[in-house]
Amino acid sequence: MKPKYLILLTLYCYSCINMNDPDSQARYSDSYNSFDKKLVDHIPKKLPNNQIGFGFYSPVNTSFGQLYLLTKVSSKSEFLKLKSEFSNQAIYSGYASDKCFAIVDGFKCNLSDTSGLNNCKTIFPIPQEAISYTEDLPSNLNSISKNYENAEIIIKECKLGNFLKIIDTKSNENDSIKKSKSGFSKGYTFVEKDMIIIYWTMNW
Repeated sequence: MKPKYLILLTLYCYSCINMNDPDSQARYSDSYNSFDKKLVDHIPKKLPNNQIGFGFYSPVNTSFGQLYLLTKVSSKSEFLKLKSEFSNQAIYSGYASDKCFAIVDGFKCNLSDTSGLNNCKTIFPIPQEAISYTEDLPSNLNSISKNYENAEIIIKECKLGNFLKIIDTKSNENDSIKKSKSGFSKGYTFVEKDMIIIYWTMNW
């Protein structure tokens, strides 16, 4: 059974003292608490006032789950300070186009271009929401997914898991995927152009 997917988007407002309504806060807390603590210890426990959206796949009764929180930083200096601080925690970092990142969209993993995998000691699964956003079309009837421009991914921790059950594996994928059993990855995304920081975690 595919887990329920929830995404909440809110408007960002500098003049608001507390923009997070009790219902949003409660939904966020429920999703946060549904994960093992070690998967979310790098993500704010409560919705910060500078959040501009969050979403999750509940890991309850399933082996797959993810949580992501989007925040918008008000100053360039604060953005760079946080980026430097979180970079010091990284086991790996790179731009979204890095061949060592495996993009996971729900239960599907996009590894259509595997040309660079043999050069990677480890493949790092990251959620689609860590590098992209949804934009409504003018008709308001449909939406499209777009990648953030020059998104930088920081992997804080990754323990490869039962990845073979999520993707259709190919013969030229590296040993780290072939030998995986179960696990999780967690980290941050920095989008300097829009001053956005995304906190995310994913288990499979």
